[in-house]
Amino acid sequence: MQQGEWGGNTFYLSVKGALDVYIGERGGEQRKISRLPPGTCFGEMAVLAGVERNATVSVPNHETALVLEVTRPALSVC
Repeated sequence: MQQGEWGGNTFYLSVKGALDVYIGERGGEQRKISRLPPGTCFGEMAVLAGVERNATVSVPNHETALVLEVTRPALSVC
């Protein structure tokens, strides 16, 4: 997930492995602000508010992770 992308209809749930969260600084540098443990939901605020993503989430170097992508239609109540 990249900072500045539109949220659209997709958010995520980390299933296995940690993820790093970065925000862009002036001058183009990325600053790490957090690490998400497995079981964390992220990206939902951009979907709900219809705004750009406010951070970049990525798998740390030399590590692996499993992330579930959830789309808004999957949340519909039958």
